[in-house]
Amino acid sequence: MKTYDLLIIFALLCMVATERRLRHKSRYPEMCKSCPPGWGVSKMCNHFNKTVCAPCNVGISYSPHHSYRAPCWQCSRCGQGLYAAHPCHPSRDTICDSCPRLFSVDQQQYRAIAECSVVK
Repeated sequence: MKTYDLLIIFALLCMVATERRLRHKSRYPEMCKSCPPGWGVSKMCNHFNKTVCAPCNVGISYSPHHSYRAPCWQCSRCGQGLYAAHPCHPSRDTICDSCPRLFSVDQQQYRAIAECSVVK
């Protein structure tokens, strides 16, 4: 065999290996079950086992979308001068808002005032 023939064989082998890797990556999401919002991956799937999902904990963790790879994410905490307008939920992160400067009869405002007075 000539050096040229060996180079062609080597190139073909590399192309086949690359194609197999790409085919595996593109089929991976199809093979694995996706965890729904509010659930995170506790164990990723492989050729032998299915994806294992675990529920996110209210006020502690959340997962906003379907995923076959991501675990639950830690909930955000509101910083100084902010309060949790909408607390963290298993499928949604905490939504913070500024502490009110004026008093109001709105129920949400009473909660905000109570939270903001603790922060100060």
